[in-house]
Amino acid sequence: MHGIDGFSFGEIDVVVPKYRRPRLGEITLHRTTQFGRTNAQQVDGIPVTGLARTVLDVAAVVGPKRLNWMVDAVLRQGMVEWEDLFHIWVTHSIQGRNGSGGLRMLLEERYGEERFPDSKWNRMVSDLLIDAGLPTPVLEHEIRSNGRFIGRVDLAYPEERLAIELDSSRWHQNSESFVNDPRRKNQLMLAGWTVLTFTWSDYADTPAALINTVRQARLSAA
Repeated sequence: MHGIDGFSFGEIDVVVPKYRRPRLGEITLHRTTQFGRTNAQQVDGIPVTGLARTVLDVAAVVGPKRLNWMVDAVLRQGMVEWEDLFHIWVTHSIQGRNGSGGLRMLLEERYGEERFPDSKWNRMVSDLLIDAGLPTPVLEHEIRSNGRFIGRVDLAYPEERLAIELDSSRWHQNSESFVNDPRRKNQLMLAGWTVLTFTWSDYADTPAALINTVRQARLSAA
């Protein structure tokens, strides 16, 4: 099993020529008539499909949210570019490859984005708010005051000057964050921004309360 920044998928596409008859064991065999388009690469001496093609294959078996999470991860880490994903869609959609429809929808909505969420959790909270009927928040929004950079927040509603920060033990429970995070939040508030902070427990255990807090903050700022 391979994983990409928290996104794990249980199948690995291993490239095997058509004339070969591999011994399967517990392996599920899928055949392709588009071998020339797989962009085959070598991993530990084993020929596998290229990463952009793997994204297309994943698009065939997961929904839009999980596909967004995976695309966030590979773009954030510089493993592929938007052009790579567009090229793989074009070369496979002609033949109606499974996953082409899902990837096309993602490209139509997001092609060319330059900022990606720092973590899958940021995207998950954004999805939660959107599913609840709230407007789409801006991810990784940079805030400035009088031309001076104050900080970047996980999610934001700039028109309402509402910032949403997601605190996790992985990124925020260290001495540097312990000192800098409160200072940054103070500066944001002095610049006229409302700052809401949520933890994983807020998201996982009381999502309705999280949604209601954001909704009330937007109404108060209107």
